[in-house]
This record gives sequence, structure tokens and C-alpha cells, in this order.
Amino acid sequence: MNDGQLSQPEAKCEPPANFCGACGFSLKLINPICQSRMCQKCDRRIYFQRHAPEGGFRVEEGEQFHITELKLSLDPMEGGKKSHFSRAGLDSFLRHIITDGGLKRHEEFISYCKEKERQLDEELSRLEYINHLDLYNEKDVNEAFEILKREGANEYSNQLITSSFFHEVHTKLDEGDSEGAARAAFRAALFINLQILENEHYKEIIWLGYQAYADLRQNEGLNPDEAREKLVVEQVARKLKSLSDPYLLSLSQSDDPLSVPLGVNGVRENGLRALVQHELERRKRATEEELRNREVTVKERESKLKMLGLVVTVINVLIGVGVTLFLKN
Repeated sequence: MNDGQLSQPEAKCEPPANFCGACGFSLKLINPICQSRMCQKCDRRIYFQRHAPEGGFRVEEGEQFHITELKLSLDPMEGGKKSHFSRAGLDSFLRHIITDGGLKRHEEFISYCKEKERQLDEELSRLEYINHLDLYNEKDVNEAFEILKREGANEYSNQLITSSFFHEVHTKLDEGDSEGAARAAFRAALFINLQILENEHYKEIIWLGYQAYADLRQNEGLNPDEAREKLVVEQVARKLKSLSDPYLLSLSQSDDPLSVPLGVNGVRENGLRALVQHELERRKRATEEELRNREVTVKERESKLKMLGLVVTVINVLIGVGVTLFLKN
């Protein structure tokens, strides 16, 4: 088991139909941990366990690693109260659901479609209200769809449609109709996304998350309309700085019956008038500040000139005293 070789489960554990007739490996997941790859002989995915010499499992290029007993769910109560995701974990889990293992190589795409069809049908066959129907019979499939619609089971309705499109993909490819297979693959991908949106936990997460976000914004003092107006107001305030004083003054005359409505979409008229008035006051304060700064500058220059004059006077006095003393000597 620890020599790095592939190990096969004993045949008695599973019926012979669950094994590849070409290579003898399992066609189903092996609990609790296993690897898988595409069988080169039968073009199906086979499952096995390869143990590394130093312990653990060794996964080689082109293989997938499966931990079958590790269950992840959007239901925070699945597996206990403390099983909920971290923020990064939730992001990773949703990416995994959406990408479904990533892009498939050409040689494994047909096997992937067949396997997805099998998985979907297997889950659908466990539903009490349609488990008496043959999902490979067109009449029964139509009846199953009507029952699911009547029961309001939208997630399972989309699942049934997805299974049908996966079946159509490999059927069309077998018939040589690549264009029909491409259309079916696109529709299958579309309904996979609809399945996700219909998941009861996903829908609750989206709705409750939206409500929580709305509450946060409103608690900040901004409802959605106010948040939008805030952005527009900031843009208008920047624009007002480029307008001339006379034009701003004309806009600010809200009491004048001849004043023209400003009419900026997304901002209330009285709010716009207040913005214009604020800009005029800002300019007035800026002008007053500039004048004060100029006055201070002038006074500083006058003070420096007076000091310079005093210094010159003192120097002249000192020179005069020095000359007088020199002449007396």
C-alpha cells in the first residue's frame, strides 16, 4: 500500500458493474479519500487510491483528488452551529460551485456530461413524488417536469432540464452534430446557474445580505436615493468651482421670480441653490483670507523696512562716532 502503486478496492465491496471492464478500477468514488483520472481504454473516469511511500496520498498531473466525506453546505446549521464559512471560505466555495471543477479537456468532456447527467438523475430519482418515473423515457420526463412545477420545486425543475441538456450534448456528439451539441452545452450551463439561484440557502443569503447592506447604508444616514444624490452633489460642487462670480450670483437669486430653475437631475432644487450659495460664500471667505494674507505680507514688509532703516541709522551713528574719535586722536 505504501509503495506508490495504485490500489483497487476489493470487488466484493461493490457489484462488478461499478468497475471499468477494461482496467478493473472503480467507476464510483471510494470513501473517504481517493484520486481519479480518465481511463485511456474506456474513456471514463476511474477512481483509485495511491499512497505515497512517506505516507498520505500522492496525486499526479492530470488527476483529481477527492475527499468524499467532507461535506460543505451553504446551510450554516449543516454539521453543527460552528460550521459556517469564513469570508474567504465562502468565496472559495461559491467559486467551486460555479466552476464545477474548472475547464474540461476535450477527451473528458463527453464523460463529464454523462457523469453530470447520471448524478442529476440519481438525485432526482430520490424524490418521492417522481421516483416512480423513468427519467430516460420522454413521456415520464415530461410528467416529472409537470409534477415538479406543481410542487413548486424550481431547483429540481431546473435540475431535470439540465440533465436533459447534458444527455442531448453527448447524444448530438455521437450523431456528429457538433452545432447541436454546442447549443445543448450552452443551455445546460445556463440552467446550472439557474439551479444555483433557486437554491433555498443561496436565495436567503442574497436577500438577507442585501437587507443587511441596506441597513448598514441607512444607519450611515444614507438610503439608496441619498447615496445617489450625494455622488451627484459632489460632481455639481466641483462644476460650480469653474463658473464665474456673476453667473453664480444669478443662480443664487432663488427669491427672484425671474430666476431660472437649475434643473440638475438627481438633486433637489433647494439643495442646488444651497450649493451655489455655499460656493459664493467659500469664494468670499477665500477672498477675505487672501486680503488678510496680503495685509500681513505688507505689514511684514513695512516692519522689515523700518528695521532696516533703524539698522542703517545705527550704523551711520556708529560710523560718525568712530570718525569723530579718530580725528580727536
